[in-house]
Amino acid sequence: MLGIANFRSNIKGQDVFVDTKGVYWVLNFIQESDMAKAEVYQIGKISLQNIRNNNELRVIKILPEVLAEFPQFNPDELDIQDIYALTLNTLPPRYRQKGTLVLAETVRDDEIKMRIKSAIYQVQKYPNHG
Repeated sequence: MLGIANFRSNIKGQDVFVDTKGVYWVLNFIQESDMAKAEVYQIGKISLQNIRNNNELRVIKILPEVLAEFPQFNPDELDIQDIYALTLNTLPPRYRQKGTLVLAETVRDDEIKMRIKSAIYQVQKYPNHG
C-alpha cells in the first residue's frame, strides 16, 4: 500500500497501520452483535440490521493510505469524520445483505482514492472548526 510504512496486522477484527508520520491507524470492524446493541434496524419482526453500504468499509480501509500522501496535513477527529462523510456522499451507495456475494465492485479503488483526495482538499480549504 502506498504511503503506509512498517506495519500492518489483523488483530481481533482490527487492522492496524503505521503511516509514514508514525501515526497509528486502527480500523475497528464492528462485530454484528455489537452493531445490534448500538442500533435497532427493524420493521416489525423483520431485522434490517445486516444490510450495509459496502463502500463504507472500502473508504475506511483506503483512507489511511491516502492521508499518508498528505504529510503536511494533520487532521483531527472532526476532519477525519468530515473526509469520510464527504467521500461517501460522492460515491454511489452499494448496499448488501449479510452473505451477499460481491462479484465485482462498480467503483474501483483508484476512484475511491480520488474522491478521498477531493474531500481532503475541501476539508483543508474549509475546515469545520467553530
